[in-house]
Amino acid sequence: MRLKGLDGIRALCALLLLWGHMAQKDFVEWDIVSLPLPECVAYVFFIISGVLAGFRIDALSSTKSYYAKKARRILPLYYSYILIVILVFTLLGRIHEILNARFLYYLFLMPCIPFVTSQGICPLVHLWFIGTLVLFYLVIPLFAKVKEDKRKKHALLIASIWFAVKLLARLIGKGVFYRFVGCTCFDVLFFGVWGGLAIKDGLPLPDISRVLLSTLAWGLFLFSGLYGHFVPAPVRTEYIAVLSFIIILTQQRQRSISLLENKVARFLGNISYEIYVGHIIVIILLSIFYQRMGINAADWIIYLVTTTIVILFAFLMNKGISYISGLRQQGA
Repeated sequence: MRLKGLDGIRALCALLLLWGHMAQKDFVEWDIVSLPLPECVAYVFFIISGVLAGFRIDALSSTKSYYAKKARRILPLYYSYILIVILVFTLLGRIHEILNARFLYYLFLMPCIPFVTSQGICPLVHLWFIGTLVLFYLVIPLFAKVKEDKRKKHALLIASIWFAVKLLARLIGKGVFYRFVGCTCFDVLFFGVWGGLAIKDGLPLPDISRVLLSTLAWGLFLFSGLYGHFVPAPVRTEYIAVLSFIIILTQQRQRSISLLENKVARFLGNISYEIYVGHIIVIILLSIFYQRMGINAADWIIYLVTTTIVILFAFLMNKGISYISGLRQQGA
C-alpha cells in the first residue's frame, strides 16, 4: 500500500528544513526558528503521518503490533541521537547544557513540554516533533475501532474540535496551553487521517490541471515559509496542512511528477526521518568548526558541504540502526 510522491515530498521537506535551520543566526546559542520555513515544513511531515495513518488504517492488525512497529521506527533513532548529543557535548565541555532538569522531559518522551515553555535544550529542541507523533500514534488504534463508514466524519470532528480549542486558547491569551495545543497539532494530524481515508475511497480532483494545482500549492507553501507573517499565526498550521494535502493528492492521479518519483527522491525520502532528527547536531559541530578555523567560504559552499555531511550522517544512522535491529531479530 504505497502513495505516490511521498518519498519525494519527504525528501524536499527534509532538505528545506535543513536549509531553513542553516539560515538562522547565532544557531548554536538558541535562535533556530526565527524564519517560518522550518516550522512550516514540520507541518507537512504531520500531514504525511496523518494521511498514511488513515490510508493504512484497515491494515492495523492489532494494537500491540502497531505500537511495536512504531516503537521500532521511532525510539532507536530518538535515543541514539540523544546519546550522540550527550557524547558530543561532553567532549565539548558543555555537558551542563544537556544534563539538567529539563533533560528528563526528553528522556521520558515528553519533549513538547520544554518546547512550549520556551525552555528547550538547543540540540534537542526539535524533538518536540517526535513527542507529538508519539501522542498521535498512541491514539490511532483507538480511532481504528470507529466504524468504517463513520471514520472520515469522526476524523474531521476531532480536527475541528482541536482547532476550536486552539482558537479559544488564543483568545484567552498566548499562554503555555495555547502553545501546547498548537504544537500537538491534532487538528492537522486528523485532517491528514481524513485525507488518507478520502484518498483510499477515491477522492476526485477538481476540474483543473494536476500540474497547475500542484505548482500553485507548492508556490503558496514556499511563500508561506519565507513570508509567514502574511498568514495569521492561529491558522498558519491549518493553511499549510491544506496545501500539503493538495500536494499529496495531486500525486495520486495519472503520472506522478518525475521530480518526486525517482531513485534520489526515494533514497532521501527513506532517510528523511534521520535527516530531521540528526541535522541539528551536525550544524552545531560544523558551526563550531568553521568559527574556530576561521573559515569564510561562500554561502553556497557552506550549504553544499553541510548538506552532504548531514545526508551521510543520516544514511549511516539509518544503516547502523537497521543492522543492530537485524542482529537482534536473528538473536531472538
